[in-house]
Amino acid sequence: MKKILLFDSIIDGHHADYLTHLINYWVKNRPEGELIVVTQQSFQEHFDALILNRTNTENIRFVAIPEAEIETVQGASMVTRSFKEWNLALKYMRAHRPTHALLLYFDLFMLGICLGRSAPCSISGIYFRPDFHYKAQPGFKPWLNGIRKKITLFGVLNRSRLANVFCLDYSAVE
Repeated sequence: MKKILLFDSIIDGHHADYLTHLINYWVKNRPEGELIVVTQQSFQEHFDALILNRTNTENIRFVAIPEAEIETVQGASMVTRSFKEWNLALKYMRAHRPTHALLLYFDLFMLGICLGRSAPCSISGIYFRPDFHYKAQPGFKPWLNGIRKKITLFGVLNRSRLANVFCLDYSAVE
């Protein structure tokens, strides 16, 4: 049976909107299997409203990430955060045993995916900021940052468990 885990440790900005669209799609189209939504506790009320009085929602579950885990992950430096985010996602993948996981803010996970432990299931992600294809600011540091991003992306794209990377920036996709 198909079991999809949606993971997002951030719930502000457009993050709640993306989760809402995916949950509404699942409710409307009723695919076989189970949908597990893993995010901050603050999304619980919105989640409950989405499935209230709707049929065929028994295969959709909400799992709250404890606030202490959110604070630990979000309080880290960007390099450390990538590994912490990835390890947190792995924890929920192992606990809920999905057949596939969708990481809603793929950018945060890239270094952790590239250099960290392997996922127990196939994964996909939404890549929001593929800015390496834009003309870089002059100087060594921006150039080096662009090289780092390209190497990391290359490493991530060669991971065996990676199924798809979705990108909302059409000019980055070729």
